[in-house]
Amino acid sequence: MGSGGEGCVFLALNENAYKFWAIKIVAKGRDGVELELWKHFSHPNLPEVIDVIETESEILIVMDYVEGRNVANILKETGKVKPRQAVIWGIQICRVLHYLHSQEPPVVYGDLKPDNMICRADKSLVLVDFGTVSPFVKESSYHGGHYGTKGYAAPEQYDGTCVVDTRADIYSLGVTLFQLVTGKLLLSGIGKEDWKLCPGYFGLKKIICKCMRFDRTQRFSGIESCERALQGILWWRKARFLFVAAAFIIIFSAGSQLQLEQGEFTKEQSYEEYLKEAKFNVYEEQKKNCQSAIFLNPVREEAYQQLIEIFLEDAILTEEEDIFLRKVLKEKSEGDTRSHEEALRTDEGAFLRVSYELGMAYWYYFEGDGGKSYAARWFLNIAEAAESIGNTEITGITQNQRKRAAVLAKIGSYYSRIRNRREDETENISYLTFWKDLMEIYDIQENDTDADKVNLLLWEEISAQIYYFADRFCQAGLEKAVLDKILLEIKDKVQINDNRPVSKEIEVLEKDILKNIELAIESVERIYNNFKKEGEKE
Repeated sequence: MGSGGEGCVFLALNENAYKFWAIKIVAKGRDGVELELWKHFSHPNLPEVIDVIETESEILIVMDYVEGRNVANILKETGKVKPRQAVIWGIQICRVLHYLHSQEPPVVYGDLKPDNMICRADKSLVLVDFGTVSPFVKESSYHGGHYGTKGYAAPEQYDGTCVVDTRADIYSLGVTLFQLVTGKLLLSGIGKEDWKLCPGYFGLKKIICKCMRFDRTQRFSGIESCERALQGILWWRKARFLFVAAAFIIIFSAGSQLQLEQGEFTKEQSYEEYLKEAKFNVYEEQKKNCQSAIFLNPVREEAYQQLIEIFLEDAILTEEEDIFLRKVLKEKSEGDTRSHEEALRTDEGAFLRVSYELGMAYWYYFEGDGGKSYAARWFLNIAEAAESIGNTEITGITQNQRKRAAVLAKIGSYYSRIRNRREDETENISYLTFWKDLMEIYDIQENDTDADKVNLLLWEEISAQIYYFADRFCQAGLEKAVLDKILLEIKDKVQINDNRPVSKEIEVLEKDILKNIELAIESVERIYNNFKKEGEKE
């Protein structure tokens, strides 16, 4: 899984319990007290150490394998995180560092940086050490000398003349927080422009600057002081929101007539506040904020769109998120007999725009079974509307999106029939028609700001379907040359984009497509050759 100056880390499987472990192997020479500390570490933001095994020349540290996404990779994809999320993560880091610093003797983590932080599915952080970092060290046991990672390590860690203590971790926390909110690794001084990247979080600037004082005596005296300061930011923003809400209640309670006149205004203001909070909150609170906004006004589309955006931040729509979406759509607001979905339908443009985003989310990002079948339901709303209104424009949906929705609705119906067909049932699908529909979406090329991603997703879809259904296309009489031509065309289109800078997400998509094409070409070659041989035998 990783290697560095301190050793290597392997992914292991406990076959009896069918549980994954991470095993770090380091050269022998550790202090016995330090090994005992490792064995007894127990904190929700640290991987559990299962065992420490000593051989003649090595030490094996067996730890829980932490599932999630490396924060450094998240930053590569997104550039930075929302300030509120950075504050929440900062508090979690403070708590785990406080646990380490409270050990007897105190333990310095020594190499805090996004590379050593794993974000779980619930958005909580785990501090890990998977081979590219120095291990936990006892306070006073290391007298500087190039210890830690340059850019993140405190000045005293490269001094070599003073004792490294727990305040080194406070410095690294400041650098890490700065990178989280600005997307920049601090290799020089902080500029005024950098703080424009996190408006409304002025207190965070002071905390980061204090953490990163060159003179460690001017930093926070302890990590618990830093945690209290970060908690204060959350408290102040929440208090400000409650103050605004209270002010509205007082103002609009002045008279019954005024209440009636201004009631809708208050409702809309609350709706907007929920959306603002959802932008900066932690994951679970973001969901609740969007849900509360929908309860206030289920006809407006913004909360639905924002909820979809939150769920797709990690490019995965989980089964739990699917359940939450369905629940929200089925719920009813107080005093309303309609479900939220029925209420949204009263604004046709809003309903169709949300339908398109839901269709794309389920088609391309759903991790469970049946995503494409469920996506077809949402795309069908647009296809049916297009038939009834003809060439009339739908605000926010392009002609290409309308065409794509109609074709994907048809293709989705194929998936439904394939999934629901019993093993003893004759397959009632025309794969030549299926191919014709695939070619319809292939001919739709986007030219807007999201063109690269949308086109790549479509090419990924087509290359994957050629791989999965090559035998069916062959049996249906589709010529091999037709499949080869499309695969090579897609390959050329993907490779044309190689020379320009792209995001990490686009880069991953391109690699997946090229892999799909490689597999599809092999599959087509093998299936058509076998079909030819069978024909010659007959």
